[in-house]
Amino acid sequence: MYLETEQIIILLSSFTAGFSLFQILLLLSYRVCSVLNIHCALPVFSDTAGLIIIVFSNYISTCTFTSILRFAGIKTVDAAVVLHPSMVLCTTLCIVLVYGISRGKPSDLLPSHVCHVGTFARSYVIVNNKGVLPSPSMKLRVQQLGQKFGCHHCGSFVESYISDHMPPTVMYREDLNMFQRLYPQCRSCSMFQGGTLSGAAGCPPLFSRRGIVHYRWRVRWWLFWAPYYILLDWVFGASQNIMEEPSILTNLRNIFVRFV
Repeated sequence: MYLETEQIIILLSSFTAGFSLFQILLLLSYRVCSVLNIHCALPVFSDTAGLIIIVFSNYISTCTFTSILRFAGIKTVDAAVVLHPSMVLCTTLCIVLVYGISRGKPSDLLPSHVCHVGTFARSYVIVNNKGVLPSPSMKLRVQQLGQKFGCHHCGSFVESYISDHMPPTVMYREDLNMFQRLYPQCRSCSMFQGGTLSGAAGCPPLFSRRGIVHYRWRVRWWLFWAPYYILLDWVFGASQNIMEEPSILTNLRNIFVRFV
């Protein structure tokens, strides 16, 4: 009974270490992206960068988790299987799917840009006309979104939110054939946005530091890391598929076909 309790403690400690390291790596990646002027508004590139960050963070966290278990003498799945590219891709897909449940995107791991929808945006209110002042009902809805998700640029939670037009009114053109949207925004980001847009006579270049919003990182519980390889091995028989066939694409096909 003592041995079983000890194993549970070791498993929980290993999971805590893996989850914590995953969040730390996401924070470090955010810092690097801030220095390199990489933000969530860059077309295609931002999602690609976000996926690379998730794959890298998942790989290091999984290595840490399995190393702690191996050091403690607890064997789950062979290390060659856990660190195989096919398994890394599958576990990364699990993380992205769980993240997608909250309507998150890989690009949301990057800093925000004042000219575009922020990394913490999850919902919005549609405005029918360019630059129209929000009605009381619109303002109320924006406040509700702010209380639930925070400022869409920096993620801060404040008492009152400003209704931020996206795209910004100074950038909006009628030929865009789209309605403006309202997102909750804190006063600090609103002032920074106003000064940046007026100083740049419009939107600053996408690779300019002037438009990047630096926010205080917080743990994103919806971007959840777990040793998904244990579940994949139990449900799909991933170990057998990976050890029988070295091809990554064939491994992925075999794992999912076996389940179906």
